[in-house]
Amino acid sequence: MTDKNLPPNFYLASYLKKAGIRFEVNVVDTVIAKGLGIGSYIIVLLLLFFNCSGLFKISLNNFYFVAVNLLGVLYLLYVFIRLFYFKKLRKILRKDPAPVTAEAYAVVVFDELNFYQKFIERLFSKAVLKNAVIYKESGALKPRFYTGAVKSFFLVRPNLGQIVRIYPHRKNIKLYSVDDTSAFQTVSARNKAFAKLNVGKLEAGGASKVLFRKEKKF
Repeated sequence: MTDKNLPPNFYLASYLKKAGIRFEVNVVDTVIAKGLGIGSYIIVLLLLFFNCSGLFKISLNNFYFVAVNLLGVLYLLYVFIRLFYFKKLRKILRKDPAPVTAEAYAVVVFDELNFYQKFIERLFSKAVLKNAVIYKESGALKPRFYTGAVKSFFLVRPNLGQIVRIYPHRKNIKLYSVDDTSAFQTVSARNKAFAKLNVGKLEAGGASKVLFRKEKKF
């Protein structure tokens, strides 16, 4: 995939790296958004198949039976513990009373794939799209860049100019969480909202008066 094949405001990670835009991938929100993941369900199905199909003799003395089940259980346990840890970490991070304010800047498409992603591409003859919204720190001379949760297989829809809260880990800069659900309203959105007549109700002597006032144009 090249930059020419991407929609406007979408950039390859390799291109942004050459342009000097550095950022740490948002591991916290990515793990939580992924949840248990497709891999966990595949492992469960494989374990059911191995234990119910009679492929291996069900016996604790059978090395293959024990190895397959042990590896499957350990993987599922790892996924559960990892998901629980990051959910707890995000809850702690978002208690920070002084989050960083940032603005949706662009979308990064990760063009460096691991072995598993390359295998999926060859198997289905379709590119594995891993992408995320990039957020630029507001009001800083040397702004830092962050990403939202990384999505796979489809392109995200960026809301450029959206103002969000970033909750960084105070001791590990690689860990942070982006709160884009309760994001601040952008300036453009406020201007559109205030372009209409303002209505205010005043209670006086048991009667209500409605005042209409046009907002000043800037």
